[in-house]
Amino acid sequence: MRRFLIGAASVAAMMVPAAQANADTGGYVDLALGQLDSGSSDLDTLGFGGAVATDLTQDWRVQFDVDTTRLSDGDDSFTSTNVTAHVYHERDNWAVGGVLTNRDFLFGSAWLLGVEGQTHLGALVLEGEASIGTLEGFGGDADVTSANASATYYITPNLSVAAGYDYLDVDTFSDTLDTWRVDGEYKFDGSQFSMFAGWSQLESGGEEVDAWRIGGRFAFGDDTLQGRRTTGPRWLRSSDTPFLPII
Repeated sequence: MRRFLIGAASVAAMMVPAAQANADTGGYVDLALGQLDSGSSDLDTLGFGGAVATDLTQDWRVQFDVDTTRLSDGDDSFTSTNVTAHVYHERDNWAVGGVLTNRDFLFGSAWLLGVEGQTHLGALVLEGEASIGTLEGFGGDADVTSANASATYYITPNLSVAAGYDYLDVDTFSDTLDTWRVDGEYKFDGSQFSMFAGWSQLESGGEEVDAWRIGGRFAFGDDTLQGRRTTGPRWLRSSDTPFLPII
């Protein structure tokens, strides 16, 4: 299944030139640098990713997300990769659908299947997801429950601030993992290029992992950040998964 998702995402990426002529298709690629502080050590992060969304029917759309993050302390490094497929029904100010995610990291791989929803209240966009799945690794298989919620406010159509929360419960872990995050993005007028920055904190069993990131994004499709949430990739891509094996 993972090969299928990666293959589907690759096919979607190859559709970019043709998709640019279709107002109902949008996507982006981005690159981010950052650092992760787990208390005992600092890790430099380098992330590359992208997303594309297009029509299935008049009221149904599909979105693929792919991202990979390399974490390094200067001597050793490992890579975490996320591949996600969304299928959803939408109207102008709301959407609801299903999501399938594979998350690969240092010690294992997690498969998650869930539902997600989004609503637009003027300049405010609210979305959330709930998933269940299986974690393969750490000496065996474990059941996983995951949920997240986020709010994005568009100060202008090309300037946004966002806050979110992610919850993860693995039945073989003694504690849950809770992640809080804040992000901002600004798109330059007359350009398809934007800059973004974010901060995250993961908490588990009294331990904390703090991380920051900054990067650039090139998009095709709608001319504004706010417009992309309906005509382009509608669902936000979380980049906090690489922090899971640190705790």
